[in-house]
Formats: sequence, C-alpha cells, structure tokens
Amino acid sequence: MSGLVPQPVWQTVFEKYGVQKTLQGQLNDDPFAQLASQAGAWEAQGMPHSRVNLALTNGEDYGQVKVHVSLNIVCPPTEQHISMATEAAFIKALDLVNDASETLGIGPLASEHH
Repeated sequence: MSGLVPQPVWQTVFEKYGVQKTLQGQLNDDPFAQLASQAGAWEAQGMPHSRVNLALTNGEDYGQVKVHVSLNIVCPPTEQHISMATEAAFIKALDLVNDASETLGIGPLASEHH
C-alpha cells in the first residue's frame, strides 16, 4: 500500500524519578484489521460503528468485459477513521481491479499512488 494512508504511530512514555523517556515508532499492520479491531472496541463500549462501502469497476467493449470489486469496511464513526477506511478501501480496490483487469487483458485504471 502506498503512503496515502498514514501509517499508525505508537508511543510509549516511561517516567521514573521525575525523568521521562519517550519511545515511538510505526506499526506496519494491516489497516483493515486495525479498523475492525477499533470498531469492535468502540462497540464493546456500547457505541455503534460505521460502515464504509466502496465499489470500483473497470471494463471494455461497452460492458462486455467487466471487473467489479466491492468492499465493505467497518470502523469507528469518526471523520479520521472514515477517511482512513475510505482511502484504504479505494487503494485496495484499485489494486484488485487492476490485477483482475490485467488477467482479462483490460487496460488498468489510472493510478497516482504507485
């Protein structure tokens, strides 16, 4: 996946005897697993989750040959999570549609993220 979807960052702060030490780094986990996990934690607190639905299609010859990918992602109902889910879903759908298009001999959809 490209750098469009920001990589999550972890941070740990140790404090002992008035001295702080901060460690941080990036998580390289699957964004869909993270979103689903966060949505589950949200629901465990009694709050509903959101669903982001994205469909992407490519085709030729007036629809005689067509590739269609539809993704449904759950995430917490915040603007940040919905934006991340939408962007991650679009990038993944684009990759899947272009892979299938290549297999069928269809030209790929334009992509600025590669």
